[in-house]
Amino acid sequence: MLSISVNAQSPQEAKPSFDCAKATTKVEKMICEDSSGELQNLDRQISQSYQDTKAKLDKNAKKALLDSQKSWLKTRERCESKECLKESLQSRIKELQSYTPHTSNAWLGTYSLQENLYTGSFTIQKCKNNTCEASYFALLHKSEFNDMHQCDISLKLQIKSQQEAIAYFDDEDFINCKIYIKKNPQGIVFTRDEKAFDSPDSFCSTMCGNQTIFEWGDMYKKEVQEWSGTYNFSENVDSQNIDLSKSRQQIFRFLDCNNEGCLAEYESLYKYATCEIRKDDRILSLKILSPKEAILRLKIKDGHNVEKICELTLQKTQKGFRVENPLNAIESCNTGLSIFESCGAGTNPDWTMEFIKEQ
Repeated sequence: MLSISVNAQSPQEAKPSFDCAKATTKVEKMICEDSSGELQNLDRQISQSYQDTKAKLDKNAKKALLDSQKSWLKTRERCESKECLKESLQSRIKELQSYTPHTSNAWLGTYSLQENLYTGSFTIQKCKNNTCEASYFALLHKSEFNDMHQCDISLKLQIKSQQEAIAYFDDEDFINCKIYIKKNPQGIVFTRDEKAFDSPDSFCSTMCGNQTIFEWGDMYKKEVQEWSGTYNFSENVDSQNIDLSKSRQQIFRFLDCNNEGCLAEYESLYKYATCEIRKDDRILSLKILSPKEAILRLKIKDGHNVEKICELTLQKTQKGFRVENPLNAIESCNTGLSIFESCGAGTNPDWTMEFIKEQ
């Protein structure tokens, strides 16, 4: 069992990991003003645990650790009391001491199977802290009756390792309906808890209609899409001390790709301003021209707050993609401090940069 010990120091000796003279947020001030020195010691342990964990990771795993730390910092800022903050700090220390690298990216993609009258696909996307959003769609053609049945459901996916995961419904009616997934280089295989699915008291058999549930034990092969994936660039987000006032990060995700195009998402962090565009917003889309060329289409607001469509040509590089004519892209698309209505100033895409694909 992991335990957390606070170094025996007097309140006068206790110091946090940052300079209290530069404390700006309410939480930073709460840590500095704690007369017992307890919060200062816990904060210093957080910093040390973070650095110790980071030193053991490769480049990709370091980025995942940083993302999880930034997410935790946002949660920490909600604390209004010493008790809340103390619990948050202690919990994070435990997480860092037992931290294992995220393996979510290896699972991203669409896996499909076509067999006799059955066609099914399982898509994994948008992962955070090894929990992903997933969707399953299947069709069963009953040719003898000229009939067709389908299943279209959303699930959560808990990544256990590079080879194992568990899919489940985020619904108490289906709490026992766990689907076990094993991954290999060719694709994934689904198995189930027979007792839970066959129980008359279980709702598991109702999750999909008329034989459109997963083909248990069969291989769903991964669809390879040249443009599908997550691309990003960042500045000052991998430094020893996280300083959001100097950080910049931009992320594009191309999702649900077919031979013609993909839905797209965009996230940006600039100092303390953020931007988050989801695929359901229908603001971004990607039209695939070839494995090496695509058109990114953006629905934006110009300097007069008038809606317009901006199109940019993307060229694949060895590591990711670049915009074909970045200066023209800036002139035609970046028409204001924030071209997306819901986003903060300075979060516009930097078309001069190369966006690197996450592996």
